[in-house]
Amino acid sequence: MFSLSGKLRPGQRLYDEKFERGMEEETFQSMLTRYESEKTVLEQDRSELKAEALQTRDTEKNIHQWMGAVEQAVSVDKLSRGLLATVIDRIVVHEREKTDEGIRQRVDIYYKFVGNISAMEQS
Repeated sequence: MFSLSGKLRPGQRLYDEKFERGMEEETFQSMLTRYESEKTVLEQDRSELKAEALQTRDTEKNIHQWMGAVEQAVSVDKLSRGLLATVIDRIVVHEREKTDEGIRQRVDIYYKFVGNISAMEQS
């Protein structure tokens, strides 16, 4: 008897084997359930890896854009509003705080493509 099981998916091969070799129904159901469970796990893993790859690609793109903007900024003799707008997304100035050492005021600079660098360094 000619069999295409080598060219078919594992689930189809299992089904063919059941009829070609007279596999017990209980054994067939057990193997099919295990196959479907493994397939579901692999499909979830694939989806997660695909999402992770897309995230990595986006991060890499942002890094290249950031590096291009920084290269422009490094070769400049004088800062301009346009140059700052190219590199900086926003600046957050917090309330003043009185401490034993005096008055402190925190300023957070959020750069385009990479966010707040000082917050990344602290974590």
